Amino acid sequence: MTEIVDHGVTGKIIREISEPVGLLMINCTFIEQALSAIFEITADEVYAAGRKVRRPFGLDDKIKACGKIFRNVDTLVHHKEAVQSNLQQLKKVKVIRDTFAHGTVSRFEEASTVFTFSVVNPEDDHHTLHEVRISIENMRIAAEMSYSLATFFQKLATDLMQRETGPDDRHG
Repeated sequence: MTEIVDHGVTGKIIREISEPVGLLMINCTFIEQALSAIFEITADEVYAAGRKVRRPFGLDDKIKACGKIFRNVDTLVHHKEAVQSNLQQLKKVKVIRDTFAHGTVSRFEEASTVFTFSVVNPEDDHHTLHEVRISIENMRIAAEMSYSLATFFQKLATDLMQRETGPDDRHG
């Protein structure tokens, strides 16, 4: 493998980040699937509580909807603290995931093992860029956190489903 353009990202660096970045991306996919399932599983309770939460499509919307559900629906509020704590961690992990998914590497500093990305602000009509700096160590930490978060949200979805159907009826 050769260096990518002239940003200092060598084949060795690509091999070093492949596993944590790959795990981060895969785990975020599992998290997003679990958040979608949680929304569907709790929809009747949300509407019965008089709340109107639109079906979320992107990860940002799913995070917001999940927070609202567990904050505002009395039958689910006992999960609130754990859900809110995990959503806060997810927001941090999401920054790294979004930076890799949507940013462009501007440079890599080998001595500090820090990547600098240029990222377009999606909420800005002028498409201004800002820089995001991520170290290889923070990539590893985010990958580990994403695994814990995927496990938490998948277990929560399963627990919510089983509460409705019982542990032996996995398909409702």
